[in-house]
Amino acid sequence: MVDKITIKGCSEDSVLSDGNKTLLKITQVLEKMQETFSDQNLGNLVYPRITISGVDNRNSANWLEDGVNCEILQPGGKGWQKGKMRLKVNVEVEFIPDEPEAVKPESPLDDLRQKLQKEN
Repeated sequence: MVDKITIKGCSEDSVLSDGNKTLLKITQVLEKMQETFSDQNLGNLVYPRITISGVDNRNSANWLEDGVNCEILQPGGKGWQKGKMRLKVNVEVEFIPDEPEAVKPESPLDDLRQKLQKEN
């Protein structure tokens, strides 16, 4: 399960268009992200890639909720330390707006020119 999904650059009430007449509220995108990163889907990704001897890691709850029993040896530590390894997944959905077209800056003399044109 995804522990955290954050959105940046838009709100949950924003609407997304893919340019092909498909409109989705950001909340719908977030729901699809939750489904994509569900326990079962993540477990299916983790199982074939991570194997710890004697651990039934086919159950994604082992990795994503309870953790998997293991031992860790850390540099500078005092030998092997028993504990559990748990995966935490955070997803960030970010909207990045296109840069606006460069606008020609107004000259400080434009006001003076306009006044002179009106007087003539």
